[in-house]
Parts: sequence; C-alpha cells; structure tokens
Amino acid sequence: RPTTVDCARTDACALESPLYDLAARAERESTPTTPVNYIDIVESGQDSLLARINLIRAARRRIDLQTFIFSQDDTGYLVLDELLAAARRGVQVHLLVDQLFAPSDPALLATLARVHGNFHMRLYNPTFGRAHTSPAGYVAAIGCCFRRFNQRMHIKQMVIDGRIGITGGRNIDDRYYDWNPDLAYRDRDAIVAGPAVADMQHAFDAFWNAPRSVPIARLKDVAPL
Repeated sequence: RPTTVDCARTDACALESPLYDLAARAERESTPTTPVNYIDIVESGQDSLLARINLIRAARRRIDLQTFIFSQDDTGYLVLDELLAAARRGVQVHLLVDQLFAPSDPALLATLARVHGNFHMRLYNPTFGRAHTSPAGYVAAIGCCFRRFNQRMHIKQMVIDGRIGITGGRNIDDRYYDWNPDLAYRDRDAIVAGPAVADMQHAFDAFWNAPRSVPIARLKDVAPL
C-alpha cells in the first residue's frame, strides 16, 4: 500500500475549525476534579453532515468512525472521499462498519484494502467471514448460528484525535442528512468536546480490537482480489 503523504506539516495540513477548537478550550478549563465538556445537540441533518466533514478536515492525527450503516450513496461516497483525503495528508483513519449494512462489493473493498497505508477498515461480525452475503447465506446463518448472527454493532460515532466526537442516531446514508427527497427522516446527534470523549474513544477501541472486527483484506471474498 502506498505510504506517501501530501503534507509535510506536523498538523497534517488540518483545516482551522471552531468546532475542533472547543476541545482545546475544554482541556484548558478542566481540572482533575472538575472536568469541563462542551456539548451541542444537532437536529438538522445538513448541519450534522457539515459538522462531520469539517471535523474530518480538521483532524491532525487520527479519525475513528464507527457506524451500523455505511451506504454506497452520495453521503457514503462523500464521507469516504473525505476519509481518504485525510489519510493521504497523514492522518490515521479507522473505519468500522457492521457487516450487515456495510458496502458489500468485494471489488470496492479490495481497492480500499490497498488504497493507502493510513486507511484501515474493518467489518464487524461478517457472516461466514465474507463481505457479501446472499439471501440464502443469511437464511443459513439465521438457521445455524442465530445467536452469533444477531450480535450486531449499533453504535454510531466519530472521534477526532481523541479530543472531540459526534455520536447519536445518524448512520452514513442519505436519509439521515436530508439528502433523500422521498423520505423526511428525523434524527439527532450530539457533538462532544472535552474529557468525556475518552469514553467514546474507549468504546471505539474495544470494538475495533474485538475478535469479530475483521480487516477487510482478510474477508474470504476480498482476499483473492
């Protein structure tokens, strides 16, 4: 995988961001006995998507994105493009998606597996160790191994540099960001900056390192490509 980065600066050419600056403010105002966190509720789907893109561009070291659904639609490809751009400017990117609603095209995943040394993607609990599961495969999984098949990862969160994050009900799909003209979908997120983000980071790390989180290059239908 290529490892060349587009930026020589120590901040990975990160975008200046008032959202990201909240993390530094919270850290300055916190003490060991009195932590200070800044939290904002985001009702608008478009504002929520803009906040995600802004924070991805503001990342200096690491992006951890965890989601139940990652659709191959306009939102999915926009977010994926931003994540790859961050990886190429020097940020470590970790993308964890539940296999049930992850991109299921083995050719796409094979491309992502070798796109850059800073981009890492895993699928949680892949059925029979594969990215793509046919309808018959789902029936077989339910019939033989329902308890394991039913153990899904439903957390939706993104953590930037371990300092600021977004969490809530929104997956990566057009319907959650007011981009689906046929569906008026209501949801909300919380932007969190401060010491509380450590709990979000801990949750991500626990899932990322779990035995059921499989690097996409090891999936049975991706590895041969």
